[in-house]
Formats: sequence, structure tokens, C-alpha cells
Amino acid sequence: MMKRFARSALLGIGFAFAAAPAFADNTKALIANSHAAETKGHFDEAVMMLQAVIVADPSKPASYVLLADLYARNGQPKTARAYYNDALFIDPAEPKALQGIALADLKLGEADAAQASLDRLLETCGPHCSETLSVREALAMSKKPGPDAASTALDKH
Repeated sequence: MMKRFARSALLGIGFAFAAAPAFADNTKALIANSHAAETKGHFDEAVMMLQAVIVADPSKPASYVLLADLYARNGQPKTARAYYNDALFIDPAEPKALQGIALADLKLGEADAAQASLDRLLETCGPHCSETLSVREALAMSKKPGPDAASTALDKH
């Protein structure tokens, strides 16, 4: 996991140094610009901006979750899973990381792993938090015949 952590930090350094000083300290602007870039179809640019957010403060699990969510929304559940794991390395009870990893596992056809994440969510977040409810719904839908429930839940995420 430390290799992925270091990789994230190193990849984002280039963008962080190239960005204007105001952007280096303003993670909210980087996040907003990342969303705008993604909306325009500029995936690599969106990734670089979120990597710069991680470089600005690598101790925040939420930054890794944002990058993981970006990969998940763009059809890369394995890479998303890696960044969710990075967030969980920092905070093993991070609800959004547990939710994301469960949905990525469902997308990858790993229902048992998704169930394990749901169990952790139940222990740490409780049965009524939105992340637990989302994963519970996606797991239930994955057991029903029909369209890919994990994709539907992941797209909402």
C-alpha cells in the first residue's frame, strides 16, 4: 500500500509545482477544477488535479476517496479499489472508502469482498448511515437477475 501512496504523491508533484501558487494551497479550487475537467472529458487533467490535492496533504483519506471515485465513475474499478485502500490505510473506518471499495468489488464480481466491506460499515458506521444503506441496496440488487446492479449503484456514487 505504501507504494501506491508514494506513487500518488510523486505523480501529483509535477502538477502541484506547475500549478499557480494559489492552486497549490487551495484544494477546493483543485477539486472544483477536477470536476469541471471530468465533465469536459479531460480525465487525465482531472486525475492530475486530484493528485495535487493528495500531495498538498497526503494525510487526508477524503482526498484518496475523491480520486478513487473519479476512477470508479470512469470505468476503472481496480484502480479505484487501490485508492480506496489507500484511504483505508489512513483511516480503516472511512465510510466513503468502505462504500466505494464495496461497490468496486461488486463491479468486479467479488460479492464476498463487498459483503466484508458491508460488515465493516455496519460495525463502524452503523446500519442506518447512507454508505451502509447504499452498499446493502447494491448487494441486494446484485443478487437479482437483470441489469448490472453494481454498475447502477457505482454510477450513482
